[in-house]
Formats: sequence, C-alpha cells, structure tokens
Amino acid sequence: MGNVSGLESVDNALRLLLLLAERESVRVSEVAAELDIAPSTAHRLLSTLRQREFVDQEPDRRYVKGAALARLGLPVEPPPRPIEELALPYLQRLRDAVGETAHVSLLEGTEIRFLASVESRQVLRVGSRVGARLPAHLTSAGKALLAALPHQELTKRFPPEGVPSLDLTGKDVEALARELQSVRRRGYGVNRGEGERGVAAVGVSLIGADRSPVGALSISVPTVRLNAARVREMASQLMQEKSALEAELAE
Repeated sequence: MGNVSGLESVDNALRLLLLLAERESVRVSEVAAELDIAPSTAHRLLSTLRQREFVDQEPDRRYVKGAALARLGLPVEPPPRPIEELALPYLQRLRDAVGETAHVSLLEGTEIRFLASVESRQVLRVGSRVGARLPAHLTSAGKALLAALPHQELTKRFPPEGVPSLDLTGKDVEALARELQSVRRRGYGVNRGEGERGVAAVGVSLIGADRSPVGALSISVPTVRLNAARVREMASQLMQEKSALEAELAE
C-alpha cells in the first residue's frame, strides 16, 4: 500500500510540474482541480516542490516556476512587474498633458486602493493618494472598475437589497447600477466631489489579457477647475494611455 501511495505522490508531482510548464502561475485550488486531488494534498505537493526550489510563491500566494526548473532546461519566466511600476511613465505623461495629478489604483472588495500617484506641479493641486482607500462607488476609478466587472461579480459586492456597511439602500444600489451603465457606454467614470469635498476626477479601467479589470488610471483635479470641456480632455488623454498600457500588460 505504501508503494502505491508513494507512486501516486510521484505521479502527482510530475503532473504538477507539467502543469507549471504550461502556465505562468497556479493556485492551490487550481492544482487540486486539475489533478483531481484534495486541496490539502495540493498544498503539500507545492510546499515540497518549493523546498526543492521547483516552485516559488508570489506575494499574492500564487506559485510560479522556480530556479530548479531552469536547471532542468525549462524556461523560468521572471515575475511580472507590479502594475504601479509599469504605470509610472503613463502617469507622468498624463500629468504633463493635462497639468493635474494622475493615479493608478486597484479594486479590493468595495474599495479602491491607490498604488501610485504623480502630482501636478500647480500650486492648487490634488496631492498624492498612495496607500489611501476610498469607497469604489464614490470615485471615478472605482466606478470604471465596477463597470468592468461581470454582472454576477458586481451583484456579490453590491447586492440589490443594499450594503448597510456603506450606508447604501436598495434604491442607492439601483442608482449605482444606472450610473455604471453610463460609465460602460462612455468608457470612463466621473467623480464630482463625491469621494472628497473639493476634489473631482475622471478614471478608466485597465483590462488584462484575460479580459478582467486589473487596475485603473485616473486624473484628479480641484473641482474649481472642472467643466465639461475639461472632463472630455482628461477622458481623451486617459483613453490614449489606457490603450498603450493595456498593450504592454498583454505582452
């Protein structure tokens, strides 16, 4: 029995290595599903392979190819660059083009978290928001990201009966759904002092190679400098940088 169990473990380990050779990264749940084994068994396999440097674990808990696979002649892809690092030159171009502060942010649950900012050079300006969290439905970037979610995923975060933790009633959720339809049609979200008094913004979602939203670009401006022409100008610049950055993310 022990030999049979041992052979099964070897077979599972070899199948896991083949799976890693085909994919950039895997999660425990994916390994369990692909190999038809229990998640606990998948975790033990990955932990053992990690000890032998066949896999490495990323901060988001995904497993990627390790150095030992390179020694066997299998290509080891470098870890992807953080989106805030990739986005930096795009943020600088946005800042220079419109003279306002530009940000890249990420959707986390019902909030967005700001990853990087490039501040305007104007005396009256919106400052860096790095590390700050705001309710997604009150920000331009958050609206753009929520509008890019599949309906089922959006409903999980904002159920029809409302979200008491955000002081949102069922009617509020209905109004949000209507606004997100407008965001989808025009391609960008707008915030006119909703997230923070005196601060307005325009934001667009960033779509990854798998067609899911991976982040957002936005431009923040004091509300005294916002008008319809300014919104169109910022949206146009954001769309331009969005296309270029998405192309780089897909490489």
